[in-house]
Amino acid sequence: MPKRFLLILSMAAGLGLPHSASAYDECTFQSNTGRIANSYELIGVEACIALCTETDGCTAWMYSPNTFNPDGAPGQCQLYAEASDPAAPSASVSNMFCGQMGG
Repeated sequence: MPKRFLLILSMAAGLGLPHSASAYDECTFQSNTGRIANSYELIGVEACIALCTETDGCTAWMYSPNTFNPDGAPGQCQLYAEASDPAAPSASVSNMFCGQMGG
């Protein structure tokens, strides 16, 4: 099954509506070591998590919503094979969300 279809299916399961990123804790990874993919085509944290689930070797994700239109425009999704421990974003790098698969 194509990955794009699985992404659409997973979003449809959640009514297809992007959930507000504010439902997630803001965090960032201290290092980009282990980054395996980067996408500027996804809208919402759930879509980034779904992409990580579909990507071989992905164990962690980080999502930055679009600054001007966080609920309707694509943001940046970064996928990691390994990642440092999550940390609170600095004042200069806010509005970022991250997590590790399985926890």
